[in-house]
Amino acid sequence: MLSAGLMAYIISSESHFEELARAIHSVIAVRVYLCREISISVADDIRNHNSKEFATSLRLGERKEQVLRLIAGGLSSKEIAQELHISPSTVGVHRRNIMQKIRLHKVADLTGYAIRNQIVSI
Repeated sequence: MLSAGLMAYIISSESHFEELARAIHSVIAVRVYLCREISISVADDIRNHNSKEFATSLRLGERKEQVLRLIAGGLSSKEIAQELHISPSTVGVHRRNIMQKIRLHKVADLTGYAIRNQIVSI
């Protein structure tokens, strides 16, 4: 639901006016709000779920994952552009967005991330 754009989730039978107000303020500030029960459930799911699909779906879309796979494979932006039939500037935008989303700033770090999350193999 989060990847589909969910901004707030509260359990109505257990929510109070204060919690509803916090959720509304969060949405207005373009932040996600999850009630305590849902937050615990999401944290448990993340902690207990080790699959590649879950880890990358929280962070990267399909095209960004393709670009990351090619970056980790050592291809230049021009080579990636040719491979994916997009412009090199579009590759640059994807590269910047990937780095911003996963908070890494070096190609070596991106490669390590891709290996750890089984996007590429050694």
